Formats: sequence, structure tokens, C-alpha cells
Amino acid sequence: MLTLSRQPRCASLAFATSLSCFAFGCNQADPMVADGSSSGGDAGDTTGVADSSDGGEESTTAPADTEEPPAEADYFPLADGATWTYQHTTQDQQVWDEVVVMREVEFNGMTAYEQEDNGNNGESSTSTLVRDGTATMRVHKQVNLGSAVLMDVEYDPGFLRFDNSWGEGDSVVWAYSRAEYDANGMLVDDTPRNQLYTVESMSVEVTVPAGTFDCVQVLRERVETGELKRFWFADGVGKIKHETVQTGATEELSAYDIPG
Repeated sequence: MLTLSRQPRCASLAFATSLSCFAFGCNQADPMVADGSSSGGDAGDTTGVADSSDGGEESTTAPADTEEPPAEADYFPLADGATWTYQHTTQDQQVWDEVVVMREVEFNGMTAYEQEDNGNNGESSTSTLVRDGTATMRVHKQVNLGSAVLMDVEYDPGFLRFDNSWGEGDSVVWAYSRAEYDANGMLVDDTPRNQLYTVESMSVEVTVPAGTFDCVQVLRERVETGELKRFWFADGVGKIKHETVQTGATEELSAYDIPG
């Protein structure tokens, strides 16, 4: 019997290679992933430094002007203490508010983030998110009713939420497994899944109760069932809007606070 915890079945997920699950059908070259190397000048550059070989006179050559590189876009920010409030409208026009709170945690020896939200009818869930390069993935989720655990779900290598390297027109199939355990720790479902992500636009204006945002628009299709969901994400803010295409149910950002 599984002991309920926030640890995945695979004690050491190979996050460094998980992006190999992508099957790009893009109209552009595969995006390059930064290797973390420095973009600064050569270590031997002594411009503007006293030259000991000529008596220590300071060079009169001014260092070249440098500009800070533009910050990379982040459409799914991970930030300790961040909060988002979403207004849900169901298929039958019922309206309720969801509050999402994020906190930094340690997961398998790496930095991760728990995203806790209040569901409808007393349910709540806590998702564990990790960043692998430019991709943000959910690796674990626990669903509760009050203080009682309803189920635990583990994703291998992870359920892709967003990839900051996407460009307009990209089409990506993401394959993963989803293992669901009941309140007694018994495995009740363990099936492979495939999600097809299509980047429909890199710049579309979306107005929600929290304001108007320039968004990336992504259509996600569950390959096995044909379920369609459309998402809008804004740089530095995250998910702005989510629509279930077949039912018309929506969730829209009504307030947010992201430290830093």
C-alpha cells in the first residue's frame, strides 16, 4: 500500500532529459535551450584597470558601454507568496471564486513550488510544480475534501503547463503517464496520456476583471478524448483566462499579487 506523501513514484525524475518527450511540428527551428554559460567579457580583459607593467598608470580607455540584456519572458511565473484569484463561470452560469496561493518548497532535493487552490463545493487541491529548462510541469497533485484526502495523482515525467520557448504556430505533443491513488493509497488508474498544444497567437489582447493583458493563446487537446481547452497567458502574470471549448465554462483572472 502506498504511503500518501508529496513524493513521486520515481524517486529521481530525469527532468534534465524530459523535454525529449516533445514531438515538434513547428514552422520554425527547434528552440535552443540556454546552457547557463556567462555572456560576459573575457577573463583577461584589463580595459580600465591599472597596468602594473608601465608603473601602474591607469588606462585612459573607457570601458565600452554595455546594456542589460532584456529579461526573458515568463508566462508561468513561479514565485513564493504569489496569489491569483479566478472567477469561474460554469456551463449553467453559476459563478464562484477560486483563490490560488503559491509557496516555494523542496522536492526531491530541488526547488519546487506548491500551488494550493480552493475548489468548488469544499474541495481543494495542492499541485507541485517544477521548472525544467523553459518548461513548467506539474509532477504531483493531491485533492482534499476539508481535511480528508480524496486522491493523490503522480505525473511522469510531468504534466506540461507551459513552455516559455514556444512560438506562434508551434504544435507540440506531450506524452506522460498519470497514476491516481485513492484515499487508501490504492492505485485506481494508471494510463498514458497525450496532450496536443497548439500556439494560436503570441499576441492577443484579452480583457478580464483584473484588467486587459497582451497574451499568448494556446489550444490544448486531450488526444484520447478530443477535449479542448483554450488558455491565455500574460508575461510576468501567468494564466489570465481558461475556457473549456465544448461546454463554454470559463475562469478569468480577477486579482493577483506576485512578489518581486
